[in-house]
Amino acid sequence: MTEHKSERWLLLNAIECWLYYFPQHQWAAQYRELRDVLQQAVTNESKSEGEEPIKEEIQKPQGRRTTAKAANKNA
Repeated sequence: MTEHKSERWLLLNAIECWLYYFPQHQWAAQYRELRDVLQQAVTNESKSEGEEPIKEEIQKPQGRRTTAKAANKNA
């Protein structure tokens, strides 16, 4: 089972995903500022709990894989 993530971490992850898919959106600059604030909070949170700090950049989501069922629809 996966480890429990804090609410701040989950919000940071959601913002990173949003920025990945909408980097040129009119709100992107505000989301980047919010991401930076949350990233600092999550880093401080993990330091206070004695955990390893999170990486500077969250891994980007990978593309979707085509399932056998979806591949058959295109044929």
